Amino acid sequence: MRCFACNCELTDYEATLRGTISGQFLDMCGECIKESDISAVSFSKTESASSLSKEDIEDY
Repeated sequence: MRCFACNCELTDYEATLRGTISGQFLDMCGECIKESDISAVSFSKTESASSLSKEDIEDY
């Protein structure tokens, strides 16, 4: 999978990042996410968006 913004290859971790508001996969590398000031959260296979509180998401 490649970064939507700069086309570099995403790491496995970067491929799991989702937007904190939309919950959609960002498909962006960490550097592009930092540059764009997008808030992101990564979910493990056992977590879901509904299992995290607002405070958990803000901690990321």
